[in-house]
Amino acid sequence: HDELPITMCAMMPEINQFLRKANGKLNLWTLPGFFMRRYWPRKKIIKGVAFGVHPDYRNKGGIAIIADYLYPHGNKYYHSLVLTTIRGHNTKMVKSVLKLGVKVNKVHIAYRKILDTEIPFEAFPFYEV
Repeated sequence: HDELPITMCAMMPEINQFLRKANGKLNLWTLPGFFMRRYWPRKKIIKGVAFGVHPDYRNKGGIAIIADYLYPHGNKYYHSLVLTTIRGHNTKMVKSVLKLGVKVNKVHIAYRKILDTEIPFEAFPFYEV
């Protein structure tokens, strides 16, 4: 807006799909297969690793527009978009992505060990999908 960025999204190809057949061993024998799968002309998975929205433009759908642009129907290179960095307590972001009609297929759970019980701790409320 007015030559200034309002939304940022950093994405990268999912490398695990290329390492799948290496059986955890990337060496001289499996490296050619890795590069062949990397540059093979088929659709790939892209992974979102960082997102940011300018405070003045929050709740306006900036990330949703980027995700919709990269969605499989509008992009010929990627068949899946994995948004792994959306935390459960970020309810605005979760709701905005769910409005796109996406399917949640993984939920990561993080546990916290309280080392000092005298420090007050209040857990974030999580958005249930």
